[in-house]
Amino acid sequence: MLDTLANFASRAITIDLVLRGVALFLRLVFEARRLARRRA
Repeated sequence: MLDTLANFASRAITIDLVLRGVALFLRLVFEARRLARRRA
């Protein structure tokens, strides 16, 4: 039981980190495109 809970917790943390990384990457790309468009 505890092993299943630990496995689920680690998987949830991994998914959370991946989603945060993707969100940060998309925000950086969006900002870069906006800055490039303004500079052009």
